[in-house]
Amino acid sequence: MSETRLTTAVDALGAAIVSGHREPGESMTMQELEAQYSVSRSIMREAVRALQTMGLVTTTKRIGVTILPASRWNHFAPEVIRWKLDSEDDAAPLRSLNELRAAVEPVAAGLAATHAPSSYRLRLLELAGEIRTAVITEDRERFLAADVEYHDLILRASGNEMFAQLQNPVAATVAGRDELGLLPNMPDSRSLALHQEIAEAIHLGDAARAQDLDAELVAFVIQETRPSWEGSQRFYPADAE
Repeated sequence: MSETRLTTAVDALGAAIVSGHREPGESMTMQELEAQYSVSRSIMREAVRALQTMGLVTTTKRIGVTILPASRWNHFAPEVIRWKLDSEDDAAPLRSLNELRAAVEPVAAGLAATHAPSSYRLRLLELAGEIRTAVITEDRERFLAADVEYHDLILRASGNEMFAQLQNPVAATVAGRDELGLLPNMPDSRSLALHQEIAEAIHLGDAARAQDLDAELVAFVIQETRPSWEGSQRFYPADAE
């Protein structure tokens, strides 16, 4: 089976669903999908299975593949996040991602300061240094990679397995801001300092300071991006059915 053709089929149908080009309740036969996406039956079946795991479709005998409402989707799936960011005319998905981050990451930073193994604390300091070096050398690609790993590590360093599984939404916040042109070319001096100070607070075991500093950093990000989503519609499951 061609992995490229499978990925293309998943992306094409998934994006069509998330963008609203295929509406909830719409049904299609496997034969129709095979013809539309020019793939074999086996590849289309695998693509549909992948979308089922994300809650985007369901299958039934005699009916085929049926599109499910947004209330059934796995909004934490990285593919769903990417399709939402690609399909929206505004930055509304970033609002949800940033609100989630604001609710979780500062708490995770406090827990990391209390519970993280020394290897995690040392790596956070290293990443803060990498972020600073990337800014000084104006290496944007290096900065983005280090920043994503930095915030991912804070979640994992909390020792909370549920927080750790939120790494994809948090990483998508950074990637989405970059793709939508909402990420500054490089962080300003205060944002840069906060990365260093959070890593130091976690390293020293100062939970209250780590949590407060992380909350300040996330609030700064929200302030930067808020104008892009103000006035956008919020999601309510009852409205999506």
